[in-house]
Amino acid sequence: MKIIVTIITLIYFTSLWGAAPKVNLLLERNQATVGDELTLTVEIENLAGRAELAIENGDHFKVKPGGGPNQMTYSYNGQVTKKTSYLFYLYPKKIGIFNLGPIVATIQGSEYRSNQVKLSISKAPKVDSKNRKYFIEANLDQKTVYLNQQVIFTFRYHTRVRIVDAKLNLPDFDGFWKEELGKQRNYQRVENGVKWSVVEVRLALFPLKSGVISVPATTLQGSMIVQDPNARRARGSIFSNIFDDDFFGGMRGKRKTIRMSSKPLTIKVKPLPPPVPSKGEFGQGVGHFSSEWSVDKLKVKKGDSVTLTIKTEGVGNILDIKIPFHATADFKSYRDKPQVTKGIRDGFLGGQRIDKIALVPLKSGRLPIPPLKYSYFNLKAGEYQTIELPPIYLTVDPIAGGKSDQQAMNFTKAFNRDRNTDSDTSTNKPKQIKLLGRDLMQTAGGFGPLQSDLQWPQLKIILYCLILLSPLMIILSYLHSRHRSRLALDSSIQRRSKAYRSFKQRVAQAKQQNSLSMLSESFRRYLSDKLNLDGVSISAVDVHRIFNDITISGEFMEQIKTILQQLEMAQFGGNQAADQLAQLSAQLEQLAKRFEREIR
Repeated sequence: MKIIVTIITLIYFTSLWGAAPKVNLLLERNQATVGDELTLTVEIENLAGRAELAIENGDHFKVKPGGGPNQMTYSYNGQVTKKTSYLFYLYPKKIGIFNLGPIVATIQGSEYRSNQVKLSISKAPKVDSKNRKYFIEANLDQKTVYLNQQVIFTFRYHTRVRIVDAKLNLPDFDGFWKEELGKQRNYQRVENGVKWSVVEVRLALFPLKSGVISVPATTLQGSMIVQDPNARRARGSIFSNIFDDDFFGGMRGKRKTIRMSSKPLTIKVKPLPPPVPSKGEFGQGVGHFSSEWSVDKLKVKKGDSVTLTIKTEGVGNILDIKIPFHATADFKSYRDKPQVTKGIRDGFLGGQRIDKIALVPLKSGRLPIPPLKYSYFNLKAGEYQTIELPPIYLTVDPIAGGKSDQQAMNFTKAFNRDRNTDSDTSTNKPKQIKLLGRDLMQTAGGFGPLQSDLQWPQLKIILYCLILLSPLMIILSYLHSRHRSRLALDSSIQRRSKAYRSFKQRVAQAKQQNSLSMLSESFRRYLSDKLNLDGVSISAVDVHRIFNDITISGEFMEQIKTILQQLEMAQFGGNQAADQLAQLSAQLEQLAKRFEREIR
């Protein structure tokens, strides 16, 4: 059975010649429980025209559109790729292990299929809804792994009451290398008719030693606000509705210190299976990886440098991979520090690693860069696999001017001999000292042209002013330096402070280019910057979830939701009349001005 989710959109740029569309399915994590909310992203590279999307094998999930399209253009080695992404929300309906996807994208009459992702759905934890008001849990996604294999640690904090000053104490994870898996998630779930607020933290752990490793308990400490019924006003008082509000109740309530602790965990770590490749061949990678390489030029002069770029992508311990490249005697090599961009794929940590090596040819001719070969342990296949990159041939011209190495050496010797001859001549005939017969010091009686026309009373007034202004200048300088340091340390402050100005600039560009897509993106990006959110995929269905913890009126929230719906309808419908764009831009500017007044 298929759950068909159709989105028709008009993309305002054409794809590169010869670049076929490529569809990718991305899932934020591959483990969840019934009732959880999962974020699914569909990315289409080099999309032009209209796209119709269908999710196969989605009958075990409730699917809701989350927004899009979002467009991005990036370049690598001179090749430009255009990417369009769509957001969906999934809600698991039953327990089991499911293969979700592929996504089938129909573009200009042709079908393009994405990858599949495996998703494990477990039963939601049993909670005594009547007696329990809060609890925490911590778990590992696997009990037995290989050395350097990625393990997902998940911590969840559930509460039905107000808890303040919460302090989370995660274990030290001794024996693991630790990386964060995205930011902390805040969401709500319903279990047995009871609504819970959930805070979730996920970490990627990589075991550094074999054997049984213990993970100590995770603790959370805070203060629960306990309402004092005796402090409430009598029923019927004109102030009872006001002061019974949660805000004032939280101020009047008593604080009760609470401390929660999860169960300690253990995991068994196995050494990699034999036979392990030799140290010079094994790249230490555990997961799934691919590599490619290129040079910035194939023809070079002797003595000039060529940049060799090795690009590695995948899921696993990408930071630990060793690329065993060794230049031949025909080159001098200089290796830069690798650049690693971390990312999340199907709920696991991975990313991209760029190694750059500068090669300087030492002789002319057709010189080969030898093939690169290294192996890693593929977890899916359960075996070692080898990555081989073919040799690259460079054409190296002789040094400038066509001179041979011997001619260049003779020229250098002759130049040095001429310099020595000049030096000897100057040494044999020293210069005589010439007496000028006058004093080099200035004559007494003033400083000549440098003498000031100012009289002493005027100078005294200026000096007094400088003395009085010095403390003020020091204070202003300190405040300015402190403000700049605060901006540098907290990028969110910069985003919020520049959000409105950037929004006005983008709206002006959208009007100039008559682009609803740019207008829609400008408002979504403004909200993301103002609220310090990642991405620009905010849609109408996200409004209540995003603004849940922000104090704004329900009427204002509905206005924001309505304008986002209007933008989606106008954009997907392809209607870009100038009057419609002008009307929408005016509404957006009014909302942004109000947002600036109410949200600081």
